[in-house]
Formats: sequence, C-alpha cells, structure tokens
Amino acid sequence: MNHILSQSVLVLNAGMVPIEICTVRKAILDIFRKVAVPVEQSGAQLRSPSVSIAVPLIISRINYHKIPKRDISLNKWNIFQRDDYTCSYCGARPVL
Repeated sequence: MNHILSQSVLVLNAGMVPIEICTVRKAILDIFRKVAVPVEQSGAQLRSPSVSIAVPLIISRINYHKIPKRDISLNKWNIFQRDDYTCSYCGARPVL
C-alpha cells in the first residue's frame, strides 16, 4: 500500500500546462480539499471502510497557478554539463 502512495502524479494548472510532479498521497489530498480534479486515473483503487478512490495518474488544479521559473541559466558551462562534456558535432570528449 505504501508503494502506491509514493508513485508519481503529473500536476497540470488550469490551462492544462504541466507545472510539477507530486506523489499520489499529495494528489489525493488535493482532490479531497477541492484544489484539484483528476484528469486520468489508473485501474488501481485505494479503499477504506467508507471511501474508495481510484489512484490518479494526472490531476489538474482548479485555479490557475503560475508556471515555475527555471533557475538554470543558459550558458556554455551548463550546456557542457547537460551534454556530458561531449561535442555535439563529432562526439569527442575533451581531456580535462
């Protein structure tokens, strides 16, 4: 049961733009608090004596949330790190 609650759920804002990935536990709490609605659900069910809920795969926030700003700047060293210090033209790696 614990492994189901720690699975990943895609969170969309009201404009259907992806804003984050959260756990099933947080997604279900958002659904019960009426902050989000499920968009797509898996076949699995979470059950208690009084409630049965399908495990969500994608949820959408009801209110619009800003898209988080990226903190990574686009510069030469970050591009080198992203590409694992490999030349995109010839595939060679420099001697460091």
